Amino acid sequence: MSVDVAKAKPTFVEVVPEQAETLKQVERVGGKFLASYLKDAHAEVRVFNDAGAAAGVVQLPGLGTVWLTDGDDARAETFFSYESFHEPRRVLRYDIAHNSSQVFREPRVKFSLTLTRPRKFSSRAKTARRIPMFVTHKKGLKAGPDTRCLLYGYGGFDISITPSFGVGNLTWLELGGVLAVPNLRGGGEYGESWHEAGKEGEQAKCVR
Repeated sequence: MSVDVAKAKPTFVEVVPEQAETLKQVERVGGKFLASYLKDAHAEVRVFNDAGAAAGVVQLPGLGTVWLTDGDDARAETFFSYESFHEPRRVLRYDIAHNSSQVFREPRVKFSLTLTRPRKFSSRAKTARRIPMFVTHKKGLKAGPDTRCLLYGYGGFDISITPSFGVGNLTWLELGGVLAVPNLRGGGEYGESWHEAGKEGEQAKCVR
């Protein structure tokens, strides 16, 4: 929203309209707005101009989690951090004029494990509501009935479970296991209605 505080009776004017996805953070950089949303529990950073019109999407390395740094309207660049299930948190530099990002700083991790990009599946509860789920494993692994799977889920207190890096998960994946992370109702992935839905006590049955 924008407001002219010089007016005797200031009024609020909508600039960037509400989106279908959950808004997590907004920063002002180089004359534009960077807005970080949760799209099916992973980050999507959208760019808007002063009029609130869409001006692009920041390209990310994959399905992950993003934290924007404080913006500066006078600068043409900004920085943000990114991590995923198999990529430790790194800092990327974003060029607002060219709508491009590149790695600025990243940790050195001593492992050489090639993993599949996390895939998204849908599960459905008795009320037929979609529940997103991330699934990742070693590249080339052919999962079958005997493949061990680590299933982790949490739904409550408006807490969103987004892709995050962990050494324990990495070890599990290196041993040939599958990591599955559903986003249960009760979290904040789809806004307040999703949070409140976690109080219904319904059971979810996962299906491909």
